[in-house]
Amino acid sequence: MPPFLQFRMWLREGPRGERVATAVVSLVVLVVAGAALVPVGRGGSAGAEQLDAAGGSAPNASASGPPAQSAAGAGATTGAATGGTTGAAGAVPGAGGAARTAPAGGSSTTGSGSAAGLAPGAPAGQSGGAGATGCGTRTASAPGITPTQVHLDMANLSLAGPVGNSTFNVRPDLAKIADAIAADINEHGGVACGRKLVLKQYDVNPLDSNDSQSKCLQMAADKPFMVFNLGAYLTPAARQCLVQAKLLEQSATQVDQQELTASYPYLFTGSAVAEQMVDATIAGMAKRGFFKGPKFTKLGLFEDSCSAPVNKEVDAALARAGVGPSQVSKYVLDCNIASPPNQVEQGVLQHKGALASHVLLLSSETNGQNYVRIANGQDFHPQYVVSDYGSNTSGSGTENWGAPFDGAVGITTTRVGEFSSGIHNRQAVACDSALRAHGVNGVQSESKDTSALGYCDLFAVVRQALDRAGVNPSQQSFLQALSTMGLFRTAVEGDGNFNRAGKLTGGDFERQIVYRNSCGCWKVVDRVMAPVTR
Repeated sequence: MPPFLQFRMWLREGPRGERVATAVVSLVVLVVAGAALVPVGRGGSAGAEQLDAAGGSAPNASASGPPAQSAAGAGATTGAATGGTTGAAGAVPGAGGAARTAPAGGSSTTGSGSAAGLAPGAPAGQSGGAGATGCGTRTASAPGITPTQVHLDMANLSLAGPVGNSTFNVRPDLAKIADAIAADINEHGGVACGRKLVLKQYDVNPLDSNDSQSKCLQMAADKPFMVFNLGAYLTPAARQCLVQAKLLEQSATQVDQQELTASYPYLFTGSAVAEQMVDATIAGMAKRGFFKGPKFTKLGLFEDSCSAPVNKEVDAALARAGVGPSQVSKYVLDCNIASPPNQVEQGVLQHKGALASHVLLLSSETNGQNYVRIANGQDFHPQYVVSDYGSNTSGSGTENWGAPFDGAVGITTTRVGEFSSGIHNRQAVACDSALRAHGVNGVQSESKDTSALGYCDLFAVVRQALDRAGVNPSQQSFLQALSTMGLFRTAVEGDGNFNRAGKLTGGDFERQIVYRNSCGCWKVVDRVMAPVTR
């Protein structure tokens, strides 16, 4: 989702000598991003009732794949579970940087409309509340699990400090957001039979490999139950430290199936895997008639070389949709988040010469926006379609698409576009209420506050799975509980249907959104999300 993907792709593939220059280009592009979006209201709203996105969806809709090829989807329950330790965290020095810990507890309560205190679907005879019946004797059952506490480590993205984060529309108060969410959970019964969440937070600079490595080693020494990787470890290479330490990791960055398989059972993610993102888009286009004449004549495919598995899946998905090679003009960039303009222009000229009626943008958002500008200068105006892959449907940086992109269609597995459409889903309302109740700025803008909603989603999935993982959870029982939670709704990440053993990914529902230059934002077309089909 999310706001870290473009940065991740650059870190993963960009030559070391070019990264600083590329970062400057990206910063300049993204600093002007932001759309004036509708604030989240307090309490329920008509939008929340009308658009419970996954509501009514087929209960068996999900991505396919065996246990060793899946990763966990995160999301909110019927109300975005929010909570955590109190915001008054004391500084604890650590090698390579400071870690912050916060005591369990807190006295604030959520505002109207928050569902943080509702039982998140524990099995019969078990509840997350302290003193709940059916819990029995609580023991120290796993690393980070004591009879009274669950210890979690947080790896917060820190791009050379808050100024760097804000440039990429990542809120500078990530640690306070996490503390507020954990505090709210603790005030509403805790997790796993009344245990309190205890957080230890690390600010990690992904630009500094020494910093990333030292913080990983510190977290390994902490022996927490789980690490939340909130954009701090953006590349597969960086995340290998966590896997090698056998740390259960919930990642907020985009990953593909190949990495998930190699990292199983230590890595799971809240959103759809990269392959499912492109699957959803192409199948969604086919379902909505985008590949039918007379409007459709040829597809201009604009890719990069960052993920061979994803590009292979694109070809397979097009074949399933009945789009043959003769109907596709494919152009593949080198793997750069901000490719040289002459490379992008070659793609434009190739597609224009092929008389492409539709162009599917499957590279970074920066490359996609450059494509649109160059195509406009060449008097080439196809129907644009974008996917979650490459962050092209992100709520951040939307104003940079510009007037030539007006009417572009996105097929997304997330809830992007709801704020600007006046829709306040229950999970987002609950998240906003919990943050405000704990003295943290709430959710007012899709452009600026996606990271806050994402944090609420990440905590929510942990809360619900822990409450289903038995009186004395282990990492294994957590993953088993996660894969059988059923329908799981989110504030922003994308709803998941965890309906079978080994089902550990979300993003199982899709909808069409459309770009409107009048607001520089995405608008929802389908008020009800549909199951991803393949």
